[in-house]
Amino acid sequence: MRVPAEIVRLHRLAERLLADVLDITGEPMERSACRFEHTLNRDVADSICTMLGHPTTCPHGRAIPQGECCRLAAKGAGPLALALSEVECGRTARVLYIATLHHDRLDRLASMGLLPGAEVRVHQRRPAFVIQLGETMLALDEAVARDIWVRLK
Repeated sequence: MRVPAEIVRLHRLAERLLADVLDITGEPMERSACRFEHTLNRDVADSICTMLGHPTTCPHGRAIPQGECCRLAAKGAGPLALALSEVECGRTARVLYIATLHHDRLDRLASMGLLPGAEVRVHQRRPAFVIQLGETMLALDEAVARDIWVRLK
């Protein structure tokens, strides 16, 4: 049987995922979060929490009860996912997802092979964001690099 704090945590993490990653807000977010929370187990919730960087509040500003993953992160582990724009020069990362409302941007990135699972290396951050993708060097606007979420290798 789940305790009330765990149910609240699952619901608010579901809201955060829907709002932040899928850009679903308002009533559709609420309905979906209510259904989604019932399918989550603690391990999946911890993975979502870690991917989102251990958020402390839901989209409505209400506190998200901490999970074990949050307590471990406080001891030094960082978030699982970060925007490509935050990756330091010389670091390699694997693309987790691309969160953009611009479908043409998504199509262009996909046509260049910049898809979830792709490995990239950051070569330059200014004046343009330059990454290596396989044998190809790509220059990206910082706004585009902010839409690409990666996990450091």
